[in-house]
Amino acid sequence: MKYKNTFILAVVIVIVTILGIIILLHFSPKVYSIKPCSNERQHWKIAYYEGGSFIDYSLSLRGLAKGLTDLGWIEPIIIPDFSDKDDAQLIWEFLANNCKSNFITFSENAFWTANWKDSTRVINRRNAIEYLNKNTIDLALALGAWAGQDLVNNEHTTATMVITSGGPLRAGIIKSADDSGCEHIFVECDPNSYKKQIELFHDIIGFERLGVMFEDSEDGRIYAHYAELEKVSQKRDFKLIVCHADEGDTKLESFENAKRSYQVLAPIVDAMWVGIHQGESVEFLPELLKPMYDFNVPTWGVLGEPAVEKGVLLGITHQNFDEIGRWYAENIAKIFNGAKPRELSQIFKEKNHILINTETARRIEYEIPETLLEIADKIYEKNQS
Repeated sequence: MKYKNTFILAVVIVIVTILGIIILLHFSPKVYSIKPCSNERQHWKIAYYEGGSFIDYSLSLRGLAKGLTDLGWIEPIIIPDFSDKDDAQLIWEFLANNCKSNFITFSENAFWTANWKDSTRVINRRNAIEYLNKNTIDLALALGAWAGQDLVNNEHTTATMVITSGGPLRAGIIKSADDSGCEHIFVECDPNSYKKQIELFHDIIGFERLGVMFEDSEDGRIYAHYAELEKVSQKRDFKLIVCHADEGDTKLESFENAKRSYQVLAPIVDAMWVGIHQGESVEFLPELLKPMYDFNVPTWGVLGEPAVEKGVLLGITHQNFDEIGRWYAENIAKIFNGAKPRELSQIFKEKNHILINTETARRIEYEIPETLLEIADKIYEKNQS
């Protein structure tokens, strides 16, 4: 009887072990190579789609190029510093004409930008989808919320990577951070990124009235991260003081609209959320922020380093573009090595580091706590003009 029981126990252990191995193999994520590979002896062709120029798009593209270089997909290349730092098309054209690779082509003719015009956007969406369905594009890069809204669908089957879209859940690009909903779609996502920024700003300043400016439209609220602002304000019991400013037909018109809003808000708020509006572009910040300096209003820049360099008091390095560019490159490499975009993890948790502008602190008579200075990742002692 003793031996019989021992035999039965051994059989049970073997069965459980086999079942465990089967379950592990079934549910474990597949591992894909990131090594360079050819597309049946041809180059992988990449396209680019955006709603309009934005500094994060051009920086993301630079980071991606560096990531692809580090992984060996393209040869080392030095991308010039163009006069318009926001314009990703200049970078794309440079890569298309100067990048050397045995594996990848940046397709010069497969670039679409709407310059933030609704009418152009409608045309671009139609043309891009037709192009993706008729041509041999292997991967489309979709930069920003407009791009994600336009290309995340089943009207085409081209592998598409949506990056730098702010809040893809709030923008209706995807319904889940864990699932893009389409086999050919990958959407970069960090659901709590902006919520954490708002909470950190409140922890530091302790404001009761936070100013925020945006266009009175769904897109305006998305780019200002207004849903997150509302949630945190209700939880922490501070008021949001809103001023609307239309996006103009030109950047300069947008700036003039934003400037009027900042002049209205400065005397009635005790902190300001500097968001993503054409009028809040980094080249306008030195002039735009003057009312905030006059009324000693602390500011937080959603754009992070470019904004703090130009005179915003606080921000975080919410994008280390070399780091995230490497992550983009690795996921592209996995797709070219056989992964379906939907299989890959979309969540990139950014390593946030605090930025402080001490010249701005002096101008608004804000005494920076020593503990904050000690943990700051970077301190700017002079504003860039």
